[in-house]
Amino acid sequence: MAVEGLVFPSTLVLLIVVLAFMAGALVFFIWAARAGQLGDLDRQAMLPLDERDLRVSHPWETAEQAEARREAWGEPLPPEPGEWGGAE
Repeated sequence: MAVEGLVFPSTLVLLIVVLAFMAGALVFFIWAARAGQLGDLDRQAMLPLDERDLRVSHPWETAEQAEARREAWGEPLPPEPGEWGGAE
């Protein structure tokens, strides 16, 4: 009987903690949206990539995708060994 009495209070504590974390995440998300951090997601997605990453040719691209890459970033570079399909 004593063990069954502990289940409800621990569940309530867990629920309160989860709701607090969710509220914190929601507040942070709203702040980021108001501060303009979510304005240009395409540009932000490119931040971790350097110019070489954007210019290396990808063997799985269609001709249209390769042409769009060429127009946006210049002539494609051949992959080095171990990089995007470059064989060693």
